[in-house]
Order: sequence, then C-alpha cells, then structure tokens
Amino acid sequence: MLTYQQLTSPGRGAIAVVSVQGTGASTAIDACFTPVGSRGFKDLKKQLTYGHWNSTGEDLIVVHNGQQSYEIHSHGSEAAVAAIKSDLSRLGAAAEQPPALPALGPERFRFDIEDLISRSLTRRTAELLLEQWHVLPPAIERLKRDPLTLPSLLQWSDFGMRFHRRQSIVFCGQPNAGKSSLTNAILGFHRAIVTPIAGTTRDVLKHHSVIDGWPVELSDTAGLRESENQIEQIGVAKARQQIDNADLVIAVVDATDPVPWDSSIVPNIVVINKTDVIDPPVPFAQSDVPLVSVSATQGRGIEQLLATISKTLYPQLPPANQPLVLTESQLAAVRSVDD
Repeated sequence: MLTYQQLTSPGRGAIAVVSVQGTGASTAIDACFTPVGSRGFKDLKKQLTYGHWNSTGEDLIVVHNGQQSYEIHSHGSEAAVAAIKSDLSRLGAAAEQPPALPALGPERFRFDIEDLISRSLTRRTAELLLEQWHVLPPAIERLKRDPLTLPSLLQWSDFGMRFHRRQSIVFCGQPNAGKSSLTNAILGFHRAIVTPIAGTTRDVLKHHSVIDGWPVELSDTAGLRESENQIEQIGVAKARQQIDNADLVIAVVDATDPVPWDSSIVPNIVVINKTDVIDPPVPFAQSDVPLVSVSATQGRGIEQLLATISKTLYPQLPPANQPLVLTESQLAAVRSVDD
C-alpha cells in the first residue's frame, strides 16, 4: 500500500518533511519530481536528490531511506505541503492516519494541545496552550473518577474554544466615516486605500493582526447606504454578511456628521472618529456599549480603542492553571460523562 505522512508539525515553517512509503513510492515521486540534470529520479539511485516539484516549481530534496521509503524535504509553506499531498493523493497514495485515541483520555487531549500549539498564532495563545498541556490531562483523569468536576471544566469552555482562533472584527458605518483610516491606524501601516470620496471601499478588505496578544482578523467594509451603483450594492451586501458572522462589530461614526448606523445592526463598540476636525465631538448617545473617541489620521485614542476591543472580546479571563476545554470535540467528550 502506498501512503504518505507529514512528519513536521502542521502550519508554516522553514521546512516541511513528508514521508512516502510502500509499493510504488519511487514511481509516484518520479511522476511529480524532476531532479537537476538529464536523468530521471528512478534512474539516479541516490540517497539525496535535489530538484523541483513539477506542479509548483518548488526546489526540494528527496531522501531515500530504504526500499520504497522516502522523505520529501520542501519549503515549509502550507501551500507547498498541500500541493505535495494533493499530487501524491492523485497518484493513489493514502494519508497515514494517527492512531485512534479514547475520546475521554488524557493522551487524546495532549494530542489536541500539541496540534494547537504547533499552529499558535501569538505568544500569548501559545503560553496559554502550554499551560493546558500541564493542567488539562490531569483534569480529565479527575473527571473520569468524579463526574461532579464537570461544571468547573465547562465554566470557561467558551473562552477555551475561542482564544486560540482569530476573532473576526468588522468595522461598519456610513461611507467616509473613516473605517479604512481606522483600520490603517490599528495595523500601523497603510493597507487600505483612503480618499475623501465616499464609497471608496467597495469590497471587504481583511487583515490579520494581533491585539493585546490575541489573534484577530480586521474586516474593513463598504459604507452602508442606499445606492444605485450595482458594484456598491454588492459591497454593501458583502458588508452585511460580514457583520452577521462577526465576533465583534464596531460601528464607526463621523464626528463632523454623526449619522447613526442602520438600526438593524447592533454594534459591540461605537467609535467616534475625526475628533481632530471637531473637538469636542458632537455628543452621541449610546449608553449600552463602550464609546471611544478617536482621530484615526492623528492616532489619538487608538490605544484606548485597542484596550476596549480586548476587554470586549474577553471580558473575563480564567485564573491561572484553570483547565480549559479547547475544541468542540473535547467539549462533546467531557459532556458525555453526563450521558
């Protein structure tokens, strides 16, 4: 049987190693890999062979470990590894599956934590996951002995399943309120195009960033208004879709023209922008959510906004060494003790 397996951790890295073994391994590699020189891979009989992967053009090395056993050492990008796996699958190779582990066993929870650590997006999330390596498996052992410990595990399950994933933050509001300028101010560089012309942003622009150690995805959306322009209408429809699926919605209001946002949208934070133009800004009553005044172009109020975003995403943090359920499958496993 022809199989392949990624030996390095998932996610981006400097290099990645994919093993290929079984009947037909050399034939499969020969179909996908071209060595440097005029001879084909199957004719070289070398332990180390340098060349490129045909479908991507990536330079890589193939290591011959023994009869019908090889390792492909490639660039560590996820796209490069995915292409290698896809090509091998197309030629009939099957992915080796990890051994089955008990759903409610410490080994399975350690396996999950290792996987999440390897894909950590920030130092803060990695440190929290490493803490779970030490505290979560013993908590699972206690749960198996005493189901009454279940409530303490479930108490922080929402936080545990969220903190290591990018949280979606969507900026919405009227055209020319300064959503793109605000996005640029948070990112620290000019990523979104900014002009005085209302309706400049026609599509959803997504940007990955970190706020207070938490991974986030910022979405700069088209201004919400009625328009006869078909392209702008599409942009507004996409904006509403992003708002519906967001973890956090920030309504941006122009201090010089404080028109409220669409009443169908319930924001988590309201930002009054352009306070460099009018100071103090026109009063804007919104008592039930945090209200932050900023000048995106001058950088005023951005630190306060970042702190407000962090506090709104995670109003409370678990105490040190609190075991956390980290995935949906873990949550189902621990809840099974009540069945």
